[in-house]
Amino acid sequence: MLFGAAMLALMALAACEKDPSGTDIKGKTNQEVLMMQPWHLTSWTDSTESFPGVNQNIVEPCLKDDVYEFINTTQVKLTVNSVCDAETDNTLTWNMPDPKGTTVNFLNYSWTIETVAADKVTMSRDYLFNIDGVTYTIFEVLTLTK
Repeated sequence: MLFGAAMLALMALAACEKDPSGTDIKGKTNQEVLMMQPWHLTSWTDSTESFPGVNQNIVEPCLKDDVYEFINTTQVKLTVNSVCDAETDNTLTWNMPDPKGTTVNFLNYSWTIETVAADKVTMSRDYLFNIDGVTYTIFEVLTLTK
């Protein structure tokens, strides 16, 4: 009986643990998770159906220290931190048609949220691209990290 009570207490304690980053996202919408802290754009990969497994990260190293802060439901504050980037801080637009949904309009594209954690959000999109009369499906994955 004492062993059962101890196991029950241990299970309750484990269930209350927060995300390893220390930020609790339980019960938050995807929109709220994006707005709760600043993010770094650490990866933006693209590949085509013609070259499976070939991913190209199009985020230049100079951009990885820039900070994206979703300050409200329509604006993202971009803080440029790199000395090798001549761009200045500015405000970008974004939105989510449904705060609980997975569609995010950001950086002039419509993305689908694939995974959400307190320290990482992954979004994807695909589109058609024509090169010399051949149409390719391009798959892109964007990763934001804390």
